[in-house]
Amino acid sequence: MENSNQVFALLNNITEIYSNFNPFFNFLIPEAGMRPVEPFLHQVEVASRLLLRKPIRILIADEIGLGKTITALAILRKLQRLGKVKRALILVPRILINQWITELRRVGIPRILRIERHTIRNLETRGFPEGCYIASMDLVKRDDPPYRYFNKVERVAWDIVIVDEAHRLGIGTERLQKIGRIIGKPYVNVLLLSATPHRGIPEDYLARLIALDPYLTEGDHLNTREFYSLTHNVIVFRRRKEEVNKIYEKRDIFPECDFNALIVQATREEEQFQKRLMNFMRTKLMDYYERMQVPPRAIGLLMTIIFKRATSSPYAAMKTLENVIRRRAAILSSTTREEVEERLRQRERSIADSIFGFGFDDYSEEDLEVEPDDQINQLAAECSIFLDDREVNEIRALYELAGKIQQEDSRLNAVLEYAKHHISKGAKIVIFSEFKDTVNYVYNKFVNEMGREAVVKLTGEESGKEDKLRKIRMRFERNPLCKVLVASDVASEGLNLQVANVLINYEIAWSPVKLEQRVGRVWRLGQTRKVEVYTVLLTAEIDSDALDIIYRKLLELDRATRARPIVGEYVLVLDMRQRTDTSKLPLVQLSKGKRKIRATEYELINTYIRGGRTALSELVDRILITLRNLNEELKRNSVFPQVDPYLLEMLISKSTGFKDITNLERSLRTLIKAVIPLAKQYMSISYDEEKELIIIGSGAPQELNKHYQCFAVLNAILQKIPKRKTEIPCIVAYGDEIEDLYLV
Repeated sequence: MENSNQVFALLNNITEIYSNFNPFFNFLIPEAGMRPVEPFLHQVEVASRLLLRKPIRILIADEIGLGKTITALAILRKLQRLGKVKRALILVPRILINQWITELRRVGIPRILRIERHTIRNLETRGFPEGCYIASMDLVKRDDPPYRYFNKVERVAWDIVIVDEAHRLGIGTERLQKIGRIIGKPYVNVLLLSATPHRGIPEDYLARLIALDPYLTEGDHLNTREFYSLTHNVIVFRRRKEEVNKIYEKRDIFPECDFNALIVQATREEEQFQKRLMNFMRTKLMDYYERMQVPPRAIGLLMTIIFKRATSSPYAAMKTLENVIRRRAAILSSTTREEVEERLRQRERSIADSIFGFGFDDYSEEDLEVEPDDQINQLAAECSIFLDDREVNEIRALYELAGKIQQEDSRLNAVLEYAKHHISKGAKIVIFSEFKDTVNYVYNKFVNEMGREAVVKLTGEESGKEDKLRKIRMRFERNPLCKVLVASDVASEGLNLQVANVLINYEIAWSPVKLEQRVGRVWRLGQTRKVEVYTVLLTAEIDSDALDIIYRKLLELDRATRARPIVGEYVLVLDMRQRTDTSKLPLVQLSKGKRKIRATEYELINTYIRGGRTALSELVDRILITLRNLNEELKRNSVFPQVDPYLLEMLISKSTGFKDITNLERSLRTLIKAVIPLAKQYMSISYDEEKELIIIGSGAPQELNKHYQCFAVLNAILQKIPKRKTEIPCIVAYGDEIEDLYLV
């Protein structure tokens, strides 16, 4: 009996130590009723490397879909359990707040508090009591009366600050200036999370590293291989999907992901619309430049806006064109061309970045207060002052042509047929559009064809209301009858949509960054089915040029395979897992003579409108050269860490005592089997070794397939055994087998 007491005392001691300190066990215990957390080796590696850090100040830069949130929360929970963290601050884009709260509850983080307009004064009055605080990063940076969020939040003695989508802390931004002051205190634990930490501008990337390490000084000496190598697995952790599959897990955690360019035969009206649209826009730009002899800023912006809307859907085109026609008279009577030109000149870059920026994660909270559709229509109306009567008549003709297209929309019909095909095979589908108007247009068509229960939509109108957003997510994720989610980019930022395995880009995405972000919503940890990504293009002028120049060159579709589609002419298929690192880099800054330009969607579209296929092709060629040079520079400077399989195995084995998750599960099952004979003195236990099922007392059968199941069973057994004071023995090994272990 004394021997048994010593064994159980030892086991209690070991489980307590493992719960607090073993990196594998940082992820183990889910809250009751919550989906369990299953760690992957790349996540355990980060926890292993941080065992003895004080403070922890790192950038987790894993690719999108690799579980950065769970890695960060495992670190947070460990520090809380050790008593190292009393007050935690989590700063995220507003739309991600509810998702983070769900994950906080899932891993058992207590006392979750939100910093909002209606809570800030009460929290300040109470002295910001101990707990885990979460807030929008754009709210916290505001310091205007009466709330003065930044002033109040900065003064709190935070023990840890976590910033999601940390690439938003860009050099020269108010976000970096304000939030940088919060995280700049060297004794505070800081976790920055970003799947796109480096956007091709070294100074921007280094600004975030300097925020992490306040002892660094700015200068060219940081943009070197020597410096970057010092950051690897010290303050910068980055892993790619390919590495997780081949090195960490040695199995396909991520299934196949194919990119499909679906080419649909355009109707006569659709071909006519695109030709007439391009002719109108190019003529207008050339006329303006010949008359004014200056770059057509306002007109260029107006033409780009009309272009984006017209190539999204006939409904979106009609809304914008109608707005131009209807509001032109009022604009003419209330302002002058010079006033509009000056206002737009001052706002051109911010407007272009907001609507045509790197990707949809560049929107600020202020941008999200108004839908992109509303911003665009407002700008289009304001710019209508530059149109003469003849040009307004041409816009009326385009409006009428868009109305005819709506009656027999080949793009919409093809998407509907493709969706039905995949639904018949058991798939759930996400359809992305940049614009709320197009989302509503597609949603209404699908509801008419499939019924309201099968389709749900998500735009800024829905995502701005938390209860509604939660219900939409629950319905799409858990209701087997709900098969299709039609969503705008801004509304769906950061959502985990791996319940779906088919993604359809409804209109042309002129930025590969946007495509990467969308794909990452479904192709992520937890996805079990092959992912199919479709971008729908017509055989009309604009779509054909986009396919030939943007998609073939930037996405390397010229190396893809052809397949016969269900509808349309043909499909080009590209295995996303075979893509090079070059194509994953963002469209960044490049030289144009002595001028620096940012190759955003705005620049691409504007170039195409002005100079057609030739000009666009030349710009894309320059982008490709820039991207290749950047890629070579990143590799030459060794900006991101590489995985050494041997060192990885040594680290995991020595820091955790286990080779991998399979070894951990096997060890826990072996331990439980060894404990059962001793535990039967205190309780009834039956164990089915073939089915890996255990029954304790009169409880329900419990599986022993996963590590968290084994650990829960072991704890349940130990809790039922009376605790007696006894000396905790030491383990002495006389050999490599379990039979050679002795207690002394």
